[in-house]
Amino acid sequence: MKLLDGFRQRISIFKDKRINLFLLMYIILANIIILLLGGTAGYFLSDGYYNNIFEAVWDSFKYIIEPGFLAENVNDGVRYLSAFMIVIGMIVFTGGTIGYITNKIDSIIEKTENNKGKLFLRNHIIVLNWNKHALDILTEYFLNDHEDHVLILTDQNPDEIENEIDGKIYEEKYNRIKGRLNWFVREGDVTSLSDLDKIYYKESKAILILTDDQNDSKGLNAIKTLMLLSKEVMNKTIVVETKNQHFERLVEKIKSHDQNNTIIGIPIEKILGKLIGQIVIHPNLSLVYNELLTYNGAEIYTVPTIHKKMNYNILSLIEKHDKAVPIDIKDGQIYWLAESMKDVFSTRRRFKKQEISFKQYHPELNKKNILIFGDSNKLGHIFDTMNAYSRKMDENVFNVTHSHGVEKHIDNKNQYEQIDFSKNIYNTSDIYQQLKGEIKIDEMYDTILILSEETSDEYSTDTNALLYLLHMVYLMDEDWLNKTSVIIELLNSKHDPIARRYNENSVVIISNKYIAKLLAQLSNKQTTFNFFQDVFYYQDQNLNEKFGNEIYILSCSDILEDLPLKTISSNLIYNVKEKLDSIVLGVIDDNHTMLPLFKGKLDKKIELTSNSKLILYTKGVEVFDLNPNDNS
Repeated sequence: MKLLDGFRQRISIFKDKRINLFLLMYIILANIIILLLGGTAGYFLSDGYYNNIFEAVWDSFKYIIEPGFLAENVNDGVRYLSAFMIVIGMIVFTGGTIGYITNKIDSIIEKTENNKGKLFLRNHIIVLNWNKHALDILTEYFLNDHEDHVLILTDQNPDEIENEIDGKIYEEKYNRIKGRLNWFVREGDVTSLSDLDKIYYKESKAILILTDDQNDSKGLNAIKTLMLLSKEVMNKTIVVETKNQHFERLVEKIKSHDQNNTIIGIPIEKILGKLIGQIVIHPNLSLVYNELLTYNGAEIYTVPTIHKKMNYNILSLIEKHDKAVPIDIKDGQIYWLAESMKDVFSTRRRFKKQEISFKQYHPELNKKNILIFGDSNKLGHIFDTMNAYSRKMDENVFNVTHSHGVEKHIDNKNQYEQIDFSKNIYNTSDIYQQLKGEIKIDEMYDTILILSEETSDEYSTDTNALLYLLHMVYLMDEDWLNKTSVIIELLNSKHDPIARRYNENSVVIISNKYIAKLLAQLSNKQTTFNFFQDVFYYQDQNLNEKFGNEIYILSCSDILEDLPLKTISSNLIYNVKEKLDSIVLGVIDDNHTMLPLFKGKLDKKIELTSNSKLILYTKGVEVFDLNPNDNS
């Protein structure tokens, strides 16, 4: 009895765990039993027609698979048996087999439709988790000039995500170039190796680990996922978002412990804070970074310095190349500004230099009046950037009027000794009254910065920031607004059209888009990370920060002698590098409109006036040569 119970238990467990295999074995076993019983009965009823029982079993098999094989030259018993076997065969063998195969096909279709099927890919990009800027990451790949395969693994509803993606494709008209990107959504656990195996994570070229806004607001799950993958994929690029300095340090510890140099940590708040700080100083930098970080336009490319002993020289590279601008040589890489990688290898036969005269750089630094509304964790990073810039200029450049909420993000305003904090904004919960009490027509601000507060409620995101903008446009006349740079931070890119509708001249910072563009770039060009890390931060020598290169926007009247100046792009690039040890990335024209960053043919004619501005990649304006025209 115990033996029978044990057998029944094993069968029950097997049925529950492997129902498909159980059904297949059940169908096969049932057919074997029917064949044996039918063959045995036929043998004894045939009156010696069959020489042995195996012939009878074989005939039974033929009755089942072929109804036309009905026995005729035998007695009535065998004839009736063969008819019975045909009917049973049609039910058990044919019906069971067809039912099983149909069920398997339905299962495959259901798994595919429900995004649960195994998908074989190689050299693809994996996005783990889904958050508010994941959609912007995905849509960036549509602008790439080569085909990408992107697979998203998340525990959120795949149907909802697919609807989001389809809506974005329709909205941006990406369906016209849809063939450039193959994207897939799979439901699963990002901390499960079995779920990761189903998306062939070891065959991927890059893995992006995002913070899950919906289920993991602190970003702990992203750290757990990194701990799981760090040693599993030592030769793949892993880009992971970090929410704060604590998690930034954890990423560095994992990277150091596992000796995995392919891990790139992206501190979201720090990068966005530094970028906003730079754009407060140079509003047109928003246009520069928007082009540098996207696949549509001039991008940063790297080529390894193959011969370590060879003396690579930027000036000689400028002379030789006609479609790409060499901007830096460091970390064993040559960094290029170009439209595509093939342009990096395009060379010219002859370069003719035309002398350009420069003058001593003595900018007139008028104090910038900055008005800040809103509450954000990025404020400390914003003030760090403004403070570092003031130190470089060797004088206090900024007068900041800020909202009362700043104190909870900054322990001591005295640490920003280069910034004058004039006063707090009139403190009231009524945004309209706050603006009415603060902004006056006779007080002109150079920049108004509106920050958006992080909130767990999706419907409240960016609401206050947009209300500040709405009331500001209502209170101020058009002339006042046109003389002021309005910078608004939006956490959800869906709100970008709303902000643009109320002030076409405002600089709109889409925070999730900047991060999305950066992550999309790094997934295909991880060696560019050092460049972006360098330019995003204004290094502060007083804090012993690494002295690197930065991007500035300078008026042509501050550095060029003879204006207006007609020249060609490559000649301007060569002269600026030779005289100021800086690289011109592009030009802003008289109408304060940024021309495209230098790309394609560099022999195009350009005209610079006293109102034109140069976009410079430099070690900092404070290190410009004191005698720029001295060629000795």
